[in-house]
Amino acid sequence: METSAENWHAPSPIDALWSAAVEPVLVAVSPATIAHFGARDGEATRGLLSFCARTDARAHLIEPRLELNLQRLEDLFPDAVVCHRGTAVEELPGLGPDLAMLDETTDSVDRILELLESDAEGAAGYPVVVVSGGGDPSPIESVEAFVGRSSLDLELLAVPDGDGIGVLAARKTMEPALVAVLERLRDSEFKRLAQNRLRGRPSPGSRGEARSARASAGPSGAVDRQGSGPVDLERQLDAMRDEKDELRGRLDASHRRQQVLGRKLDDATQTLRKSREQAAARANELEAARRNLARVREAADGEKAERRRLLGERKKDKEERRRLQAELKRATAELKRADAEIAKLSEDAERISKSRSWRLGHGAMKLLRRVSFRPLRGEDSLEKLASRLRALQDRLGRVKSG
Repeated sequence: METSAENWHAPSPIDALWSAAVEPVLVAVSPATIAHFGARDGEATRGLLSFCARTDARAHLIEPRLELNLQRLEDLFPDAVVCHRGTAVEELPGLGPDLAMLDETTDSVDRILELLESDAEGAAGYPVVVVSGGGDPSPIESVEAFVGRSSLDLELLAVPDGDGIGVLAARKTMEPALVAVLERLRDSEFKRLAQNRLRGRPSPGSRGEARSARASAGPSGAVDRQGSGPVDLERQLDAMRDEKDELRGRLDASHRRQQVLGRKLDDATQTLRKSREQAAARANELEAARRNLARVREAADGEKAERRRLLGERKKDKEERRRLQAELKRATAELKRADAEIAKLSEDAERISKSRSWRLGHGAMKLLRRVSFRPLRGEDSLEKLASRLRALQDRLGRVKSG
């Protein structure tokens, strides 16, 4: 794709100092909404699109240059870019950006700053403004005049001077990260670096010569203006689109892996839940078994105690039995002795009753009682004693036999 000489332009200061100064400001502010006035094919526009794609911020391109393919930008970055076809006066009110970028060719710098001030609710709501210098007069001079007449407490830092870039912010509401970046931009060493980068820009007289040299180089060697024209932006956009497609593919693969891992996690969770339920059931079973074992042990202990008690009683019974047997033996011996004594007494009584002296003496006594007319007193006492002894002997025989 060829670009005419009339459409060629040199990088602006905001392009030359993008990576060194402008991008650190964006990172420090972390804006969600960015308004870019006068956007064109350059390092600043490409860097802004990349920044929005990385941080989910949204860039509003207001009064973009004709060299930009706006429809292609909106197709490639539907969530990061909004292209406005109207003027800044028409599109800016109500937008409420957190950061604004003004290119060096932006018209109506004063009007844009006034609109930003009218939309802001005091200094706290005023956005950070990055202005590209260059031109005659320089937009930075217009910003300096606005700061002088504004009622807000604003501070302007020009890096390295009016031909570089300017950073405008409310002095009392600066974030610490932005203060640190501005302190670095004020450093003399950084200003010398910025001046060197700005001096590296081709002068107006040498632009045609450089353009002719690149065109004459042809396909054999040198760059063919793609490094600075719309073709380079399209190439960058194609590369960013490919990168976006690759990232989307990776994201889809990551989502699929996440779904697989989620299913595995669900399965593992269910398995763990079942294992926990089984463990709880087993724990309940073990608890019931433990209680049953405790009851069995208590019963066994009771049985042991009862057995010891019975053994003690059995021992006592044995001792009592031995004692009774001993007493029975003694009683039996006594009975034998008594039986022998009774038998002897019975024999003695019978022998006495059969003796002649007893019969004579007893008869004489009976005769005397009759002669003296005294009544007899019963039968013969010796016969009674003998009968009693015989009866007692019979009883002892029955006891021994029983």
